[in-house]
Amino acid sequence: ANSQQDLYVVVSDQYQQAMQGVDVSITITLPDGRQNFFRLPGTDADGITTLSLTVGNLAPRDVVQIEAQVMNGNESVTGSTWFRVWW
Repeated sequence: ANSQQDLYVVVSDQYQQAMQGVDVSITITLPDGRQNFFRLPGTDADGITTLSLTVGNLAPRDVVQIEAQVMNGNESVTGSTWFRVWW
C-alpha cells in the first residue's frame, strides 16, 4: 500500500472521435466509505486526462471505486470502474 495509482480518462464522442478541452471530475470511494473528489485538467487533443493518486495504507485485496463525471457544455456523462490493491 501507499503506492501510486495512475488513472487515465479517455473521452470520445459517439463516433469515437477524441474530445479536447472537456472537463472531468473524479470521485474516489475508499473501502471504508470515505470519498475524495478531484478535478482533472481538461482533456488533451487525444481526449485524455490523467490523475496520479497516492493510495493510502489499504490492505491487499481492498477495492477502490472510481466514478468519473465528464462535462461538455450542458451535457454530463458518468462512468465508473474500480481497482484492487494487490500488495
